[in-house]
Amino acid sequence: MARPRDPELVELLKKFVCVRKIQINDLDFARFEFDFELTWSICLLNGDGTLYGRYGTRSVRDRKRNVKFDPDVSHLERDGMPEDMSLEGFKSSLRATLALHARYQSGESERLRIQLKSKTGDAWPWPNPASMPGVKRSCTHCHQVNSNLVLHHRKVTPMAVPDSILWSFPMPDELGMSLDPERAVRVARVSPGSEADKAGLQKGDQVLAMAGQPMLSPADVQWVLHHAPEDKHLHIKVSRTAKASPVDTAETVSFADLRLFIPKDWRRRGSFAWRWRSIRETLARVLDGEAWHCTDLPPERRGQLKIDEESLAIEVLGNMRKKEPRLQTGDVILAVDDNANIRNTSEFYAYIFQRKLAGSQLVLTVLRKGLRIRIVIPVS
Repeated sequence: MARPRDPELVELLKKFVCVRKIQINDLDFARFEFDFELTWSICLLNGDGTLYGRYGTRSVRDRKRNVKFDPDVSHLERDGMPEDMSLEGFKSSLRATLALHARYQSGESERLRIQLKSKTGDAWPWPNPASMPGVKRSCTHCHQVNSNLVLHHRKVTPMAVPDSILWSFPMPDELGMSLDPERAVRVARVSPGSEADKAGLQKGDQVLAMAGQPMLSPADVQWVLHHAPEDKHLHIKVSRTAKASPVDTAETVSFADLRLFIPKDWRRRGSFAWRWRSIRETLARVLDGEAWHCTDLPPERRGQLKIDEESLAIEVLGNMRKKEPRLQTGDVILAVDDNANIRNTSEFYAYIFQRKLAGSQLVLTVLRKGLRIRIVIPVS
């Protein structure tokens, strides 16, 4: 993004004052809250400081599968279709931002300022990342924010680390609404029987607003869902384009106001196990230096190891503990604390962060090279 090559993107960026922030030590949490696990994130603002929206999202670990800004054909062949972001989607979000800016400048600023107020987060316990306890590097890493937020809650409110911190910035797919990465906030798919389906969302809908906030990108949608209360309805405004008949080229645009229900514990449908950088750092400070990266054991490996589909099976991909690591690469976790109710890797991490108090022990049953062993780890 520092040296864009796409001609259309170059022209769009000329209409913005682009500022690149290379470290976040003094980042104002009250204004610039975003998903701190991203490789990069963009905040789109007015010159008076009003936040129009955000761009940047991610749902899996592999960076190359999440963003495809390289127009080189070999890159497309190597990485396949983009998961969450694309060059076309980014340009679409920039155009939507310019349209919103024109409205803001044309006399709608007071009304829009009210609508945009919710795009700025609540006050944090600290003014900026550098003031967070536990941050020791001269250049604060973004993932340290998430790690220290979890550790802060473990200290202040043990046994009450919110799901919203672990399963943060959830994807709308968990509610049955998938967005087209090429078209910013256009609905690509609606899962039958999902909350999105019951709300009346349709493929091709353009999401104009959620919770009263103008939507410019998938990150804006995630922002609203990140803050949405459970067991309540979320208001969504969409536009729809349709042809009068199959042979008629003329199109009509209609608008719909919909209500999307946000059920209890819906975040847990998704996974946050891909957030391995912050997880690893948090684990190291909770589990005596153990710093794992784990994943759900794939079906083919289950078959090889004769582990049925209903049983817990979490594979250890690596451990950053330097001396005498308790868990080793290739280990498979079969049980936690003698059959705690855990179904997957995300729930395993959540169990440690939300349920294991300092001074207790984490007991794991592990399959290692065909043998079952018991591993006990002190919790701090």
